Amino acid sequence: NMTNIKLLGDRLLVKVKSTKKETESGIVLPESSVSKSQIGTVVAVGDGRITHDGNIIPMVVEPDDNILFDKFAGTVIVVDDEELLLLNEYDVIGIITKKYEN
Repeated sequence: NMTNIKLLGDRLLVKVKSTKKETESGIVLPESSVSKSQIGTVVAVGDGRITHDGNIIPMVVEPDDNILFDKFAGTVIVVDDEELLLLNEYDVIGIITKKYEN
């Protein structure tokens, strides 16, 4: 249950979009040939980055945003048997708008 996790600072939890593990014709690809997806949906966010003088810079990303993030960013954690990625907001490259989603 995500309500049991209070993210601190500019951290966010992301459900990574699954990558295809088989080709259009049904050939199953080995794990090593499937590249890690860089797209995911934000599940939860912290309050924002705290500056040296104690001010909080609010988060730009929000829960349910679809984001693009750096390829090697984050830490994989398991919450309620679900694999999620823990990122800092600076790892987010951009928010994918509805106009461009497939």
